[in-house]
Amino acid sequence: MGKEKHKQIYVVGNKQFYGSAIRQTGAIFDINQLYKAWRKWFDDHKYFLNEKKQSAKQLPDGQEITIEWVAYRKIDDYVKFHILTHVWLMRINDVMVEVNGQKRKMQKADIQIRFKGFLEKDYRGKWKNEKLRQFYDRFIIKKRLINMEGKIWYETNDLINLTKEHVRMMTP
Repeated sequence: MGKEKHKQIYVVGNKQFYGSAIRQTGAIFDINQLYKAWRKWFDDHKYFLNEKKQSAKQLPDGQEITIEWVAYRKIDDYVKFHILTHVWLMRINDVMVEVNGQKRKMQKADIQIRFKGFLEKDYRGKWKNEKLRQFYDRFIIKKRLINMEGKIWYETNDLINLTKEHVRMMTP
């Protein structure tokens, strides 16, 4: 038995660990622009976005922010895509940066942003007989599931690349 045994198929990360990560020390970026870009990306791709956790605390060396997002999109009655994002920004301080000849307030921070992407099969729990569900996955819709794995991998990596663009845009 292969993947049909599992109801969740991870393409970025796995059940215990996040996959791809963006880490940078001293990154200079606009937190508000990054946040707006993420929101737009999730809206454009029709994901329902749930902010599972957000915390902020002021420390002597700057602010620290932790954000956890859980986003999902129903593909059909059988498959749902999930993208999980964990953001940890440390030592956040405002800095003035010259962009196109104009002074702009941005933030300098140490960042760690991690992502998970997976598809969930039978998310509504319609299949009571697990063996029949596995047969359905393995022989009836196998090609479709493989295509969907590629699609959620692409979408997760598209979000990762968008994040990299915003974070590295201003970093020296």
